Amino acid sequence: MAIDVPQAEKDALVAFYNATGGDSWTTNTNWLVTEGVGDWYGVTVSGGRVTTLDVSNNNVVGAAGSSLSALTALTSLNCGTNQITTLDVSALTSLTTLYCNDNSITILDVSALTSLERLYCSYNSITVLDVSALTALTTLDCGLNSIATLDVSALTLLTTLYCYNNAMTTLNVAGATSLDTLDCATNSITTLDVSALTSLTYLSCYSNSITTLDVTALTLLSNLSCYDNAITTLDVSALTSMAYLYCYTNSITTLDVSGLTSLALLQCQFNSITTLDVSSLTSLEALYCQNNSIATLNVSALTVLTGLYCHNNAMTEVAVDNILGGVDSAGPTNGTLQADGTNAAPSATGIGYKDALVAKGWTVTANEPEVIPPSYTLEWRLVAGPGATTSVTGITDLFYDLSGLTPATDYEFRVLETDGTTPSAFSSWYSFTTASINQDVITVELEQITGAEAVSVDSVSGVTPVPAEQITGVTPVVLGSDASITVTLVPAEQVTGAEAVAVNQVEQLPGVVTEHHVNTQLTPVSQVVNVGTTVSEVITEVQPVVVGTVMPVVAVYSEQVTSVELISLLGTSGINVVVVEQDTGLGNQAVTASSSLSVVTLEQRTNGDVVSSASSLMLSVVNIEQFTDVDMVAILDSAMRVDPRCLRVKRTTVGYNVNRKTIMYTVTLKNTCN
Repeated sequence: MAIDVPQAEKDALVAFYNATGGDSWTTNTNWLVTEGVGDWYGVTVSGGRVTTLDVSNNNVVGAAGSSLSALTALTSLNCGTNQITTLDVSALTSLTTLYCNDNSITILDVSALTSLERLYCSYNSITVLDVSALTALTTLDCGLNSIATLDVSALTLLTTLYCYNNAMTTLNVAGATSLDTLDCATNSITTLDVSALTSLTYLSCYSNSITTLDVTALTLLSNLSCYDNAITTLDVSALTSMAYLYCYTNSITTLDVSGLTSLALLQCQFNSITTLDVSSLTSLEALYCQNNSIATLNVSALTVLTGLYCHNNAMTEVAVDNILGGVDSAGPTNGTLQADGTNAAPSATGIGYKDALVAKGWTVTANEPEVIPPSYTLEWRLVAGPGATTSVTGITDLFYDLSGLTPATDYEFRVLETDGTTPSAFSSWYSFTTASINQDVITVELEQITGAEAVSVDSVSGVTPVPAEQITGVTPVVLGSDASITVTLVPAEQVTGAEAVAVNQVEQLPGVVTEHHVNTQLTPVSQVVNVGTTVSEVITEVQPVVVGTVMPVVAVYSEQVTSVELISLLGTSGINVVVVEQDTGLGNQAVTASSSLSVVTLEQRTNGDVVSSASSLMLSVVNIEQFTDVDMVAILDSAMRVDPRCLRVKRTTVGYNVNRKTIMYTVTLKNTCN
């Protein structure tokens, strides 16, 4: 085929081929092979001139420079998506369409291309673009470059402008009144005048530094993205064609969207909005209004809403309930609702709505209702009377110390709980008897009180035993002094006298074993024999011994008390631990001992009396596993003496349901009088 274009145009194509690595193009069919260039890949010849060149996405690499300058009849050039570094098109004045996007071009001079209608030069490194004289231009895409200033104000035929992701500080579009689409997002623009662009249907100006945006006259606008700016006022009330509004992350305080009945998506989160009326937006499918100061939100008519994000606002419990109930009543299924954060928690009614939504396939997030700590009312009185009932309200601790009780007297108590809203009924009356002697107090943990019948006791514990402070032989000493030695060995029993004494007798007081004793000297045991079911000791006169010898101590707790009175704790060989607690004022008493005692721990007296080595200390702590009678065990005798002024009652909750709690009470006799 003979040459079909002027030689100059063929030479221009050959130069372009050689400058851009034509041999390595993806497709180069017939290039430099046939005489006629009309057969070369991407070349169109019309009227004996090259009118179209399309080598897009073809691995065209290098500096094309001015190699194409002779193609003065060229109307369309597409060399986009390649690796071209330089391209001089300034002489191609017949061009109406130029695609040079997605290359590495830094300079593009199109200022003289007055016939140009479509220019696509995005994704390059262009810093300056002068299109001010291109009055025929209808489409300009120069996004993703480094352009600082762009003036299209004279381009009255321009309908589409993409100049996003540049370094733009100034954009003049004021006179481009035919604009339908404007995307100038992600720049550094501070002022954008679009007030006269009444043909706009799409405006994207997000991620700039715009403080004021007047769109009140843009009644055809259906999509507005102005988020991530510094806008304080946005009036969209007349934009009834609006379907998508993205205005989040600004400083907007008032947003009137009540008339935007075509709105399908609204994102106004991260502003300072206090009121938002969406009650009439029946086309709304998703609403993002979180992180504002909105107090109420009516969504009950939004039947297609499946995404609602209103967390971190200023909504009360009632407002949150209304949102949950509104979405539930509107009826959509399989949506997402988030209403937690700084909002109040829903009430029980709101939780019911939440559960109903979850059952419909919704994912619902709301704050958990606040758990109000319970408080208690405690009443106690004499069983027999006379005397008024004493009542204390507002108790928040699980322990309460009763005071002013009369020794050796029958009392009863009951408890009422308030969970913050509704009080329970009072429990039944439970009785107890105070001790007849003021003595160290002990703790009785009651695990369950189920009425007027059996009382189950899990443990009895006392003040932690302390080893004796000082014992130095038969010479009397003051046990309150700072000097301290630990006695861990006591030979069998403490025994006195020159005559043999049988130590196996249980005397009168229930729950106590006392021992016969004479004078105040200690003598060692010389003989042990079995007398009946108890181990007794027969003592013969031997030389006095000095107390203070050391031996191991073993602690074993008693297992069971099965009646109203304590069994003889010291008269049974299976009971072999007693802790001797401090005496608070009973004076000196003779030491007593039992063959069943394995451990004696002495504590200092607090009344300053002198105690001899043969003196008696009070027995006050025995671990008891179970009481099985109606009344509380009378812990009144010399082995278990209780100060009646130091009774405390403990309540324990072991079960919970919405209507009522199952309650247990603990009577605690604890050392609180000192």
